[in-house]
Amino acid sequence: MKATYSIVAIVMPFASAYVAKHRPSSNTLPKRPGAYPRCDLSCPVHPSHDGIVNAQEIFAWEKAIRPKISRLQSIVQVPTVVYNDMGDVDKDERWKPLGQVAVVLNSSYPNIHHYTSPEVVHKYGHIYTVEGSNPDLKPIFLTAHQDVIPVDEDTLDEWTHSPFKGYYEQRNGYLYGRGTADDKSALTGLMSALEALLAQDYDPRRAVILAFGFDHGISVQSYHAGGDNFTPPPHSAIGVMSEIVTTIENNLFDARIGWDSPVHQRVRLGGLDGAARFSVRLSPETHYLFQTSQAVDLIAGGETINTLPEYVTLGVSHRLTPQDTIGSRDHSVTGLVQNIVNK
Repeated sequence: MKATYSIVAIVMPFASAYVAKHRPSSNTLPKRPGAYPRCDLSCPVHPSHDGIVNAQEIFAWEKAIRPKISRLQSIVQVPTVVYNDMGDVDKDERWKPLGQVAVVLNSSYPNIHHYTSPEVVHKYGHIYTVEGSNPDLKPIFLTAHQDVIPVDEDTLDEWTHSPFKGYYEQRNGYLYGRGTADDKSALTGLMSALEALLAQDYDPRRAVILAFGFDHGISVQSYHAGGDNFTPPPHSAIGVMSEIVTTIENNLFDARIGWDSPVHQRVRLGGLDGAARFSVRLSPETHYLFQTSQAVDLIAGGETINTLPEYVTLGVSHRLTPQDTIGSRDHSVTGLVQNIVNK
C-alpha cells in the first residue's frame, strides 16, 4: 500500500473572537506560579513618526492600484501547475513553467532586486532578505507559494475566463484566474508592500524575509502486497486505506487558543477554551481560525476486478492554525495510520 499525504500548512489569520463568560481552564494558562492572564496595554505605536508614507497614500487610489493588478496578472499568466506525481525538478518537464516566475518577479519588483540578494532554493524556490539593523532581533518571516492546482480540461468551458489569462474585470474589481486567491495574490501583496517600502529608503531594525515555495505538498509511502485475489487477505490495500480515511476523519484536531497564539491576546480576559468552542460553532469562517482543518481530497487505487491493488494513494490536506505545527500534525496522523497498518 502506498499512502500519500499531501500537506498544506499555513498560518490562519485572526478575524474574530468571542470572549466567554467563564475563566480559562488550567490547561490554557502558562505554566508558571501566579500566572493568570492580565490585560497589559501595549506601548503606543506611532507609524507616522517612522518616516514611511502611509500605506493608504500608496495603495488606495486608482493610479496606484493599476501596477498591482498588472503584477498579479503577470504571475497568474504563468501556468505553475504542480501535480501529485511530479518527479525530480531537473528531470520532470512539467516543472519548467516555474522558471518563468523568476523572470516575472525580476521585472515587476526592481527595488527588491536592487536592494536584496535574491536566493534560489531547489531550483524554483525564491528567498528575499532585507537585513535588519539589529541582528539580535528575530526576523519577520513571510511566506507564499507559487504553485497552483491543476485545471480539469473537461471543465475549461465552465470557466468565466480562461484560468491562465489573468482577466481583470474593472466593473466589479475581480481578477479571474487560477491562483488569484491561492496563493499568488498573497505573493503579489507581500512583494508589492516590500517594493513600496524599499522605494522609501526602508531600513528596518528587524530583518524581513520573504520566502516563496513551489510545492506545498509532501508525501510518505508504504507498500502492501497485491496480486491475484484467489486467496485474498482479510483486508486489501483499499480496505486498509478506507479504515485510515475513517480513522483520520473521526479524529479531528482540537479547537484551542494556545498561549502563544495571536488570537490569545484578544480573548485573554475570558475563557479561552470556551471562546474557541463557541467560535467553531459560529461559521466555517471562524471554525478554522481555531482548529486545524482536515480534508480527504484524493483516493485512487486498483487496476481491474479480480486483482488486488499493490498501491493505493490517499491525499489528505491540512491547514494549520498557530497552536499546531507540522511536527505535531505528522505525529498525530502517523500514529493513527500506524495503529491500522500494524494490525
